[in-house]
Amino acid sequence: MRLINNLKAFNRKERFILLHKVLGFSDRSFRLGEAFRAELSECLEVDIPSDAFVAMDYHFDWLQMAMYLTANPRPRGLIRNSDNDLVAGNQEDIDLLIAFEKQARTHLVLVEAKGVTTWSNEQLQSKADRIQRIFAPGRPGRDSVEPYFVMMSPKESENETLRETREALADSNGSAIRTFWFPLPLPNGLVKPTRCDSKGKSNAEEHHIRLDIVSPTWLATHRIGRT
Repeated sequence: MRLINNLKAFNRKERFILLHKVLGFSDRSFRLGEAFRAELSECLEVDIPSDAFVAMDYHFDWLQMAMYLTANPRPRGLIRNSDNDLVAGNQEDIDLLIAFEKQARTHLVLVEAKGVTTWSNEQLQSKADRIQRIFAPGRPGRDSVEPYFVMMSPKESENETLRETREALADSNGSAIRTFWFPLPLPNGLVKPTRCDSKGKSNAEEHHIRLDIVSPTWLATHRIGRT
């Protein structure tokens, strides 16, 4: 439980603290819904317990330091950060982090989700690179961790970047990181405003707004733009 306790200690995202308060959770974690937990357990082929630690928008710097302090629980004085190998000093994070203990190992499920936006080649590659560094052989705390990387989206894309990410993490410097795709269904009723010209062509410099329908059911209940 040492790593999970360290993960909790670094978990200071304001959004998490706010949701923790308004949703009335009694401890410093969310709880996975039973249906999602069962489906994800089946996908990963590992039983995720109901009391798994769950956090959102978890910074990679925090994850790296939590693992470092698990391997070095009593650092003396300042911690050396050669070439920013522990703390990069940026806001790069993972959308959802799930952690639980099983058979003397800490299982870490890192979930990156896309809904109405698309996968960015640069963004996904950057995150894959950081994940490779954190879980590379010989890194602090690596020996006691079982990592998983889960990409969630409405459809399993044929995007070349997704394929390359999977292949890179599957052969991650001799330390394979199991990579999965998991469906993220979009709710009905989603709409997006887009700046455009008088003919509806996208243009951020013009002074009209086009309503792009993400869900077809939206027009049935909102007759904006209709006569």
